[in-house]
Amino acid sequence: MNDNMKYSNSIENFVNSSQISFTDLEIDIKCERIGLNGAIILGIALSNCKNIQNLTLNIQKNQNFTTQGLSYLFQDIHSLIHLQSLKLNLSLNSIQDEDCENLSHVLVNCFNLQLLDLDFYCNEITDVGISSLASVLMNFPQLKILKLMFELNCIGMKGAFNLCSALQISQNITNLSLNIYENFLNLENEMRLMKKIHKIKRLVKKSIYF
Repeated sequence: MNDNMKYSNSIENFVNSSQISFTDLEIDIKCERIGLNGAIILGIALSNCKNIQNLTLNIQKNQNFTTQGLSYLFQDIHSLIHLQSLKLNLSLNSIQDEDCENLSHVLVNCFNLQLLDLDFYCNEITDVGISSLASVLMNFPQLKILKLMFELNCIGMKGAFNLCSALQISQNITNLSLNIYENFLNLENEMRLMKKIHKIKRLVKKSIYF
C-alpha cells in the first residue's frame, strides 16, 4: 500500500500509525461501541492528518456514539482544510438535529471539497437538521459530486424543500444522488420536489428517491 494511503479497522491501529503523512484515509469502525473517549481519541488523531485530501469514515451502528462524542469528532475534522473528498457513514446511530448542526459548522471550513458523501440512513433527523446541512452547500465552489442518504428519518416537506432550493443555487454540482425515502412526505410533496430537482439543468447524472 502507498505510504500516503491508510486503511484502518480499529481506532488503536489508526492512533498508532504515522498520521501526518496520510493523504488518503479510510477508517472502518462500524458496529463498535467506541463511546465518548473513543470519539475524542479518534478526533485528536484525525487532526494530526494535516495533509489529508480524501477521508472515508464508516462509523455506522455505534450506539454509544453520543452527540457530545460526535461534536468532538467533528470539531477535529474542522482543521482538515485540504479535504477534497469526504465520505461519512453515520447510519443507524440515532443521529439528531444537533449533530447535523455541529457537522454543518465544521463543513463550512472544508471549502476545497469536490466530493461529499453523507449517509444518515435510519436516524432521527428532522427538517431542522437537513435544513442546517442544506445551508452550507453554497460554501463549496468546487463541489461536483454530492451523495446524500436520508432514508428512514423524520423529514417533512419544509426540510426537503430547503435542501432542493440549496441544490438549485449550488452552481457546480453535476452528479447528484439523493435519497429521502420513507420520511414524512406525501405523493404531492414528492412530485413537487422532483420537479424542482429536474429544473437543475447542469446535472449530468442524478439518482433521486423520495
